[in-house]
Amino acid sequence: MKSGLTLITEERLRHIDKGYTPSHDDQHKTGEIVAAARCYALLAETQNPGHGWTKAMVEDHIFENEEWPWDSEDWKPSESQTQNLIKAGAMIAAEIDRLHRLDYHHRRSDLNASGTRTYGECPSQGRHPSVGWIRNQVRRLQRKVPF
Repeated sequence: MKSGLTLITEERLRHIDKGYTPSHDDQHKTGEIVAAARCYALLAETQNPGHGWTKAMVEDHIFENEEWPWDSEDWKPSESQTQNLIKAGAMIAAEIDRLHRLDYHHRRSDLNASGTRTYGECPSQGRHPSVGWIRNQVRRLQRKVPF
């Protein structure tokens, strides 16, 4: 059985392969990615036995309150609680990466009067890790995590 971290990473790679790349994510500047993650996490929460909400109730809530940030055709929930958490986790990872890139670019532009950087350099130098690098990290984690 794979760990949650591995499953989330694999889902994020699937998103990248479908075109939801870091440059695509960088266009979402008003919290859309985290809002979508929240919707999938809410559905997963309500999939616990005895919660009392049905999938239809969750969807009504999400769409009536305009919580889902994109077109309704982009809402692709799963019947699996775990799969909905994986989708939410992959979106959260994408948002964290977006924020890191944004922070790095802000730090790069924040020069003091002498022209030196006021903060330390970002180890990735502002580049997003390659898909190959991420896949290698997943393989490495799969060997270390006993799931």
